[in-house]
Amino acid sequence: MIAARVIEQNKDFSSYVKICERLIKWSLQIDEKGKRRKDPEMGNDIARALLKATSKPSEDNINHAKALYYLGKSLYEYELFENAEEKENKCLDILKKLNGQEVNQFKVKAMIILGRCKYNQGVFDKSEKILLEAKAISKTERYYKPCDASDVNQSLSLTQLQLNKFKEALSNADAALSGGVAMNPGILTNRGKCYMVLEDFNKAVLDFESAKRLLGEKPNKMKEASLKAYLGFCYLALGKIKEATVEINNAQQDTEAVLEEEEEDPDIIEIHILAGQNATRTGQYEKALDFLETGLSLAENIFVSTPDHPQIADCLMHIGLLMIDRKKDTDAQEHLENALSMQKEVYKESNSKHLAIVKCYRGLAHLFLIQKNQEKACANIQNGLTMVEELLPESMLHAQLLLVQGEIELKLRQDFDKAEKAFNGALKIFEEKYVEHKLPARAMILINMAKVLAKKEEYDKAMESIEKSLKLLDDIYEDGKGPNKVLALKVKAVIEEKQGNTEDAVKSLEESKKALVDYQRNSGSVFLVTGDTIDQQIDDLKNLLNEEKLFEKQGKIDEKKKSMRKRVTILEDISRQEDSLLTAA
Repeated sequence: MIAARVIEQNKDFSSYVKICERLIKWSLQIDEKGKRRKDPEMGNDIARALLKATSKPSEDNINHAKALYYLGKSLYEYELFENAEEKENKCLDILKKLNGQEVNQFKVKAMIILGRCKYNQGVFDKSEKILLEAKAISKTERYYKPCDASDVNQSLSLTQLQLNKFKEALSNADAALSGGVAMNPGILTNRGKCYMVLEDFNKAVLDFESAKRLLGEKPNKMKEASLKAYLGFCYLALGKIKEATVEINNAQQDTEAVLEEEEEDPDIIEIHILAGQNATRTGQYEKALDFLETGLSLAENIFVSTPDHPQIADCLMHIGLLMIDRKKDTDAQEHLENALSMQKEVYKESNSKHLAIVKCYRGLAHLFLIQKNQEKACANIQNGLTMVEELLPESMLHAQLLLVQGEIELKLRQDFDKAEKAFNGALKIFEEKYVEHKLPARAMILINMAKVLAKKEEYDKAMESIEKSLKLLDDIYEDGKGPNKVLALKVKAVIEEKQGNTEDAVKSLEESKKALVDYQRNSGSVFLVTGDTIDQQIDDLKNLLNEEKLFEKQGKIDEKKKSMRKRVTILEDISRQEDSLLTAA
């Protein structure tokens, strides 16, 4: 290349350092079509030329250190993290022997790249240590680069999120947005992620929307796809189904488009994980599996030298959770246990404590609940609860764990008092912290509470709880096609039968059938119990009810009792089928 030859021949290295930086940056820019140029040969050729030119007569000079920095930066941008580390460490070795403002500036620059390399390799404790040192240098009197200071804070924030240092992560995200630097989509996205992990979804949405606007006329399909996926996730968490649906659909389309152009970028893995999560939560199981398996394949290819990587583990975990919904227990257990083992290794410096590990415990507890393995279900849910109470108490995740604990107590241990206590704990979190959020999980708690109260023969309270759940579900799903409405109406039918209101129970079952048909037509999702099954149950109940009336008129008391026992058997079967549905939802 001409630029490389000019660098080799010219002695004014300071100006050509700037040329090197510009050309490397250009090689990574987004073109007018929104496609990343990524020309590794250009970036590496330029940096190597500068390195060659500055290696004589002595390597202990600032220009040689700069050349090593730029070569390391170029290698980092092309995801060659180990090679990048080597160059940045050599750069720092030279800089340690030198003094001055410019030396400090390049120390910070090299440490940022080094810290990011460790982050992408899943070595978060070392990443934080390096970045904290860089931050300390950036605060000294002999340092005047607010942009670099912002980069340090941004990188440090991401690392601290992985280390469960939530307050520090948010503080550094805020710091990245101050100090006189121009606001940019990357910094806003980072802070939005902090808010998202901390479950402050309204603030997360504000940052993601602002980042989306700031992209403006500089198209970047990958960033756009990730922002839409984040927004979809947050809107679902806020119970804003319409907004979530729009963002999720757009994110899915963008993700498919990005894959055609960017096959080896760590960011695309996260996009696939988010798209998979969102598709799962909206009942699009085939799409979800496709996104997650693609993400897993990409992660395994990119991080081939780091087999225990958090993004690989994250993909495995979400595939495992999806397999539970698809009734593939063996696959679910294999994926979740592999994810858990990997996450414990990744976060061993944090004593194997992390929210990702909590989610694995919750998934395994859920799976063993379905399998009626009381011992393993109890062990996993207790592990998850102990950890979440330390890391992020009174959160949605905490409430979800309490929901599973309540189901274990209700269905496996038959301890109705403990089940009620767990459900009340989950409900308290939602009512105190997320009262404005119209969430399906909250409705599920109310449905479960109704079941417990019915078991305790407190039928009036049970009916009150189920009516609250139905009202909430109607508010959430304005079209009345939400999946949990099917479940709520089945529980209502069981309660009505227990109260001796068989005719009302039949009506509730008929409503349940209609809700099921509407939902399947709307989403294409398939429930465990089919419409035909419900039809048969309704017909059987009607026939038995008519039989009982006839036997009563005829004075045939024994026959009437037999008919009533058959009716109870049908309702118990409905309840068992409903349990399976509720667990899967």
